[in-house]
Amino acid sequence: MADALAELKSRLTDIHSLDALSWLLDWDQRTTMPPAGGTHRADHAELVQRLAHERLVDPEIARLLDELEPVESSLDADSIDASTIRVARRDHDKAARVPAELRGEMARASAESVPTWLEAKETSNFELFLPVLQRNIELRKRYIDCFEPRDEPYDILLDDFEPEMKTAEVTRIFAEIRDELVPLIAGLRDREIDDSFLHGDFPVDRQIALNREVVDMFGPPPPTRGASIRRCIHSRPAQA
Repeated sequence: MADALAELKSRLTDIHSLDALSWLLDWDQRTTMPPAGGTHRADHAELVQRLAHERLVDPEIARLLDELEPVESSLDADSIDASTIRVARRDHDKAARVPAELRGEMARASAESVPTWLEAKETSNFELFLPVLQRNIELRKRYIDCFEPRDEPYDILLDDFEPEMKTAEVTRIFAEIRDELVPLIAGLRDREIDDSFLHGDFPVDRQIALNREVVDMFGPPPPTRGASIRRCIHSRPAQA
């Protein structure tokens, strides 16, 4: 069991590294990359996402998960090892339904949409963005078609970011927030807001301390495709 789990963790680490490269490429495109590099960046995004997908659906991953299935029930369900196996199986089973080419095409379309979106936002010309938006929606519909039909198709997309969450539940939560937030904002519109505390010289070390305090309070943003498990798969040695 220890050898199989160590091998699974090693493979998941490689997949997470590819995911991290995708995030880095996206961040760079939105911050410092020259606009003329958009086409090449789309090539990079497509390749990295396709490679990550191919590694996740590798038959060897399935073999390792099958080998670990008998011992999974003997582990504490909340332990790192049990969670790694459980989330890896979920990710693998979902990814196995989706062609690698489609995953790559979705990444390319997303990267290609960035410069168009920035221009449309800057010029308030959202008709410019419409063809790009339609292309991305079309690809996500193809992605949805890879899975069993559901009453609410968006549940399939939502599950990639909030596992087991349903659109109906999100609608309920947003309705509660709206009922409280709309009157609050309406009341603030008629008040003079003192925002002087937002302006001034703030030492970098104090800013870092504040950021860490906020992260401790709310936790880091939820990653996709089980990356939260992959980030901690080496936090302790495998147990036999």
